[in-house]
Amino acid sequence: LPKKRPLFYKIMESLLNRLLNYYQIDENDYQKIIAPVDETNFAAGHQFKDIDKCVELVKTAMKENKKIFIYGDYDCDGVTAVYLLSCVLAELMERDKIDHYIPSRFTEGYGLNNEAIKEIADRGTNLIITVDLGISQSEEVEYAKSLGMDIIVTDHHNTGTVIPDCIVLDPKQEDCGYPFDGICGCGVAYKLSQALQRTVGFDRSVILRLLDIAGIATIGDVVPLVDENRTIAKYGLYEIKTGRRENIRILLEEMSRDYTRIDSYGISFGIVPHINAAGRMSSAETALALLEADNTADIRENAQTLAQYNAQRKSVQQEAFERSMELMETQCPDSLLPVIRDDEAHEGIVGIVAGKICEKLHRPVIVLTEKDGKLKGSGRSIDEVDLFSVVSKSRHLLERFGGHKAACGLTIDSEEKLELLRKELDDEMKRLVEEESDLLNFEGKYDMVLEPEEVTLRLAEEIQSMEPFGNGNEKPAFRINDMQLSRGFLMGEMKNHLKFNAEKNGRIIECVMFYVEPEYVDIVFKEPVVDIIGKASVNEFRGRRSVQFIVDRILEKQR
Repeated sequence: LPKKRPLFYKIMESLLNRLLNYYQIDENDYQKIIAPVDETNFAAGHQFKDIDKCVELVKTAMKENKKIFIYGDYDCDGVTAVYLLSCVLAELMERDKIDHYIPSRFTEGYGLNNEAIKEIADRGTNLIITVDLGISQSEEVEYAKSLGMDIIVTDHHNTGTVIPDCIVLDPKQEDCGYPFDGICGCGVAYKLSQALQRTVGFDRSVILRLLDIAGIATIGDVVPLVDENRTIAKYGLYEIKTGRRENIRILLEEMSRDYTRIDSYGISFGIVPHINAAGRMSSAETALALLEADNTADIRENAQTLAQYNAQRKSVQQEAFERSMELMETQCPDSLLPVIRDDEAHEGIVGIVAGKICEKLHRPVIVLTEKDGKLKGSGRSIDEVDLFSVVSKSRHLLERFGGHKAACGLTIDSEEKLELLRKELDDEMKRLVEEESDLLNFEGKYDMVLEPEEVTLRLAEEIQSMEPFGNGNEKPAFRINDMQLSRGFLMGEMKNHLKFNAEKNGRIIECVMFYVEPEYVDIVFKEPVVDIIGKASVNEFRGRRSVQFIVDRILEKQR
């Protein structure tokens, strides 16, 4: 391989070194991470702490014809988990004994709340199963128990100092024996479903055909796409490509996407934003209704509604992004972890705005908006900074807080605490930068430098064969130096994508930048000589396949 296909070999070597880094193991032990995942390991849900107790409690509810409520989050991970577990329980018991509750982002906020728990109890519920939430809500769990209900918490978020006093399935528990703690909330629900299938014995095809739902959640929640997550994503994509689930097929049609060619990118920037848009702009129930609909007319109606929500989300998101960038200049211009207050921002999109600013500045960012006298918001972080750990040090200032390394949600109950929070977070970031001076320095990640003639269709196809890519297992990125840019023009409905040519020594590469920032447009239209960083992809148009370079960054040459 090194002699016959040296470039492909170098790429494979680079990807392997990434994984070695991720697992922090010696190269001599590489078999640990490239050995195939067999069925025993893949279905090892029995290794979860208390999974047997969990299964027995569900079986008891089933035998005694009790009512079960699934309580899930309003994002893609939560909605898909509610749907997945509902499908599985429907194999075990009467459908009218299964119900769900998804709180409103706007009136209730994230997680369990006592008002909802009381309403659920009043409906004659005997057992609540949470999905993608609950690990930090001991008080609410106690309230549910005081109303005579059993409760099972299934979650994947980081645990606090106090674990709820009930049956808990969370791979991040210190004493949990599950071998991989990176699965998403829907992934935990899938593990519970596998355990139920093996114990109760309904047809295994039910579980296998739900891999598309688990795969969408896994890619959409941006958990590390390694280990079991990569297996779930891979076979989830296979299931979507069969077209068996009309609900997903029609949603993709609304986006003008071919379900037979769907990849991880199409899920991340197509399916997931549409599902998330329901909870961000209105109610997550619309996204769940899409998955649950069993006739074409209802599916199409819900898919069209999600498309409308997503278009609305894009518009308000761009406005909030531009406004928040301006507010940052007056509120916290020199902060290493900007905490931006934008009271005009739509509560449903502050997390996306934080993510866009984080990507632009290459530092963690929190965006807050005022709601009922309190400041609520979300944070996003870069790979190098554990945001959950940083913000946890200021937990005493927060009314509510939860999340993981890359993202968090929080609520502050007074303006005075906002200034204290800004100072404490900035001080903590300064401490981290003192320990690692290059922490926030960023020119752009890439695996290797290529010459233009090496960017070929064959290279793009070989990389495509190694899908799926995602967080922790990113698509290989390349740097190409000294490229002359020309023929730039904006495209797309909102004119926020940029297409241009890059040329060197007579070799022209067709380039695209998606969701481009204005400064990059200015650079391209000057037609300069620059270095570019991006990814080689296969472009298919009217039956013709060609290589296209998806540009992440343009680096101007020093003058």
